[in-house]
Amino acid sequence: MFKRIFIFLLPICQRCIFSQTLLVFWLFKNGFGLPIWFCIIFLSFLIALVGIFILPRNKISAKKALFWGVLFSAFSVLVLIKIYGSYQLYISAILSGLNVIFFWIPYNIMHFKFSREIKGD
Repeated sequence: MFKRIFIFLLPICQRCIFSQTLLVFWLFKNGFGLPIWFCIIFLSFLIALVGIFILPRNKISAKKALFWGVLFSAFSVLVLIKIYGSYQLYISAILSGLNVIFFWIPYNIMHFKFSREIKGD
């Protein structure tokens, strides 16, 4: 089970490191500055926050949720491969927020569920 989770977790972490860290340099090089960076982060946070309140009402299997989370993560990188305008940054932020909803929330639930079983509590 943990091997499968690791296979899903690896592309997510690679996406975070690659796209989010290099994106800052691209923004500053092309004259966008900190305000647009804060808007991108806030939009991603807002999408994730709204999803946290909507998620308990809709039931989805963990396997499907992790799959969609990895897919949203991949799409957020694909959107940023060749940037033509700032609208792509906002699309990537929305996809990143959806990644939090569909990958990180089920991943954390599974982690804490299985960590209690391993400890024997």
